[in-house]
Amino acid sequence: MAGAPSATYRLQLTGKFGFRDAARIVPYLASLGISHVYASPILQARAGSTHGYDMVDATRLSAELGGDEGFAELVVALRAAGLGLIVDFVPNHMGVLSADNPWWLDVLEWGPASPHARAFDIEWRGLPFRARPGLLIPVLGRPYGEALAAGEIALRYDVGEGSFSAWYFEHRLPITPHDYRGVLRAAVRHAGASDTDAGRALLALAEAQGAFGHPTREEAPAFKAALAAVAGGADVIAGGLAAYMPQAPGGLHALHLLLERQHFRLAHWRLASSEINYRRFFDINSLAGLRVEDEATFAAVHARIGPLIADGAVDGLRLDHIDGLADPAGYCAKLGEMIAGLRQPSPRRGEGGERSEPGEGSSESQSNLIEPLTPTLSPTGRGSADAVSESKAFPIYIEKILGEGEVLPRFPGVTGTTGYEWLNVIAQVLLDPRGLPTLDRLWSDVGRDARPFADLLAAAKREVLEKLLAAEFDTLCRVLARIAAGHPVTRDFAADRLRAALAACIVHFPVYRTYVTQAGASDADRAVIDRALAAARATAPPAEAPISDLLRNLLTLDLVAPGQTGFSRARARRFVRKLQQLTGPVMAKSLEDTSFYRFHRLIALNEVGGNPASSGLAIDDFHRSMQARAATSATGLTATATHDTKRGEDARARILALAEIPEDWATAVAQWRDANARYAQQADG
Repeated sequence: MAGAPSATYRLQLTGKFGFRDAARIVPYLASLGISHVYASPILQARAGSTHGYDMVDATRLSAELGGDEGFAELVVALRAAGLGLIVDFVPNHMGVLSADNPWWLDVLEWGPASPHARAFDIEWRGLPFRARPGLLIPVLGRPYGEALAAGEIALRYDVGEGSFSAWYFEHRLPITPHDYRGVLRAAVRHAGASDTDAGRALLALAEAQGAFGHPTREEAPAFKAALAAVAGGADVIAGGLAAYMPQAPGGLHALHLLLERQHFRLAHWRLASSEINYRRFFDINSLAGLRVEDEATFAAVHARIGPLIADGAVDGLRLDHIDGLADPAGYCAKLGEMIAGLRQPSPRRGEGGERSEPGEGSSESQSNLIEPLTPTLSPTGRGSADAVSESKAFPIYIEKILGEGEVLPRFPGVTGTTGYEWLNVIAQVLLDPRGLPTLDRLWSDVGRDARPFADLLAAAKREVLEKLLAAEFDTLCRVLARIAAGHPVTRDFAADRLRAALAACIVHFPVYRTYVTQAGASDADRAVIDRALAAARATAPPAEAPISDLLRNLLTLDLVAPGQTGFSRARARRFVRKLQQLTGPVMAKSLEDTSFYRFHRLIALNEVGGNPASSGLAIDDFHRSMQARAATSATGLTATATHDTKRGEDARARILALAEIPEDWATAVAQWRDANARYAQQADG
């Protein structure tokens, strides 16, 4: 096993640069003094993925990257050179839609009855005007009625599986087997095959009671196998499914009624922002949030990475988007316990257990997969200190974006962050503040927006809440209104007033999120909440103070602390969990993806976790920052560039130097504007 990381080199693995390609450059990386290769995600992602963050199967290594054999070659090359391997791991989300995620397809087929439904954060009752719970699938390129009439949604039969699915281009939507009886009847009738052997066999299967009448999920495989085994049945079904085509009399209506009975609702992509009812990674519909706080989901998500850690093939993890989880600290504690269990020496024969040695009937990987994947947490939700201590030699870095002055919360077993905060500290100490007034005036002239950056960011947050993440915000507002209505003191707080107060609180949130758990809020979290509510209250009428008080007590969970009565603990905890999972995406979309593109005074400062309006960092302050870091987080990564930075180190260094020659820069910009004025055209104002 490699020692502690001293220098990492990130490799972006793709179908064109896989495990074997990485193995070939290991000697070069070793010559650079690299201690650890830091690889992008290695589990099975969507076909053609250029990044790997859209995992669709947690049980397999990516076939496109080289699979198990290619990965083994990479590990051999690394070990020969004395290098370690840190792997990017994604516990927050996985790729959905399309036709390649078995968990997602099972959820579409069986709805809440699917054992995989617990893996996703779904508001099953979130779709109005439906007789049964449903999942919004916003993939249509035009309104539903138009897509249906155009024949773009087609009912197909899989001969090998004996299954029916609706297809919209590359998107597969399995039909629940409860509706197979009606489909088979219609297909046989439309094909005119009622008197044929195949037709009679299909109808007999459709009419059978018990297991084959309305099969359960357990009975469905046998039902589908029997359906696939009907001699000549595939030909009858192929001809009979024309009954569900728009060209057939009543075909469009028949297909519509069939789709309406499913556990999903096909919808125009524009509806996602306002009506989507599953948690996403930010606003990306094809990445659905995972509930790793659920024991079975935790075990399944780590089913392949666990054995790789146990076997010593993986020497460290980088955890992607830790702030998306319901309880990041609890997850880290659980992960630490899992790793500690996986890395303990295996008992030999005669030393407590029947477990065989590798090569004696069961693989080491399979043996290591038993038990440790579902560790027991202490009543507080934190892992045991012993387990965390045992996992410390195994580095775990978290992608945590800290705001200016924000201190990293205590995440058990975590070695440190991926270093965005130090990237920005380095940029600020290289900035000459004497040139900033000139650059401010220049940007005000060129950008034609004299608003302070804080005001611009607040406006962007409101825009994100009203548009991109409106569905998530609406859900929160409904929960908040329900909580208020449940108590005599707050039941007259109107829904629109609650909505406005909550929006103001989120807009003024100074960091990505808080980490309140059932145990309550830390002092640091209380300071963040108080700061946000104080800023919101400063612009609100005095009459809204009681709502602000309600929010404070709710966000800290003081509202349902021991001894408090009258409010629903379950609803309050659900509200806080969902709010904490929303403020991060709101900040990311409004800051990184919006405001960074609207404020260009000195774009070297426009980096993840950065402050584009920064006035720089004095050398003495820099030293104090480094001393504090040495005392509190010395083992974290120091990043100068990552796969998420918008510009490389050299570009940022050159841009920062403009603050040293602001007059020269202003003169050059004026000359370029004059030279290009004749090419500029006004369009729609």
